[in-house]
Amino acid sequence: MNSKDAALLMGVNVSTIKRWTDANLLPCYQTPGGHRKFTLAHINKFLKKNKNKIQKVNLFELKGLADKELIHHIEHVEFTKLIPTFFKAAIEADQNKISTIITGLYLKGVELENIYDNLVFPVMRSIGELWEKDKLTILEEHLASEVVRKAIYELGGSLSIEISDDAISAICFSIAGDEHELPLIMVKQILELNGIRTFNMGRSIPVKSIFDLLDKLNPQYLIISANYQSNKGEIIEEVYELINLIDNRKIKLFVGGSLSEMIKHTFKDKISIIDNMHGLMHKLNKV
Repeated sequence: MNSKDAALLMGVNVSTIKRWTDANLLPCYQTPGGHRKFTLAHINKFLKKNKNKIQKVNLFELKGLADKELIHHIEHVEFTKLIPTFFKAAIEADQNKISTIITGLYLKGVELENIYDNLVFPVMRSIGELWEKDKLTILEEHLASEVVRKAIYELGGSLSIEISDDAISAICFSIAGDEHELPLIMVKQILELNGIRTFNMGRSIPVKSIFDLLDKLNPQYLIISANYQSNKGEIIEEVYELINLIDNRKIKLFVGGSLSEMIKHTFKDKISIIDNMHGLMHKLNKV
């Protein structure tokens, strides 16, 4: 965003934006020509430190949003009211509305992990359950998942996260046979917003392919997403192999997803279970 865009979004005039940036209150990038450019992360960082400014955020300027009822639900962070709207938008492949809701909540100071835990995951879980009950076709399920994934990607691209050179690192991936990528995208965004350099290796990754990365990237954390595997015995074998790989390394292993409790039952204290995104950050902060 340029200064005019930022001013419209934050409900102030351009001279106020200039004053805040000159005083190093509002971070920004400056082009070689001296023009100020802002990302959502810049604005969110300012709003976190200046919570009295949040009420001025002008959601009418956010992608031309004109739905007053939806704006009310976003401004008051009413997840129970936003869930059916978000669900309907996913089923109808309305990516603009999905992006607007997520971005609006973020600019209202809601932590990403809370947006994902209280809005995105419940909706995606409902969509998955409808598919399992044959109330949605596989194409409808894929389309809904794809528009949500693109909206999450779009948000990530607008955050422009900066990681220090000496930051600790994490590797995340989904186990072989698991094609779910959305949790990995969310994990990467949340960890990097908290200063952890994160390498998303993608979906359906055999454990053996991770071995060479351990020496190359020297991660402190390994985070596995385990939501689906047609052969439950195979996922146990994969996790067992992974535990052996990191046995003599100072690496903490986290597992999240619908299959995590089954894995926990087998490996007990050798892994740490992630119940949700908020829980992940809580456990990482305790390590």
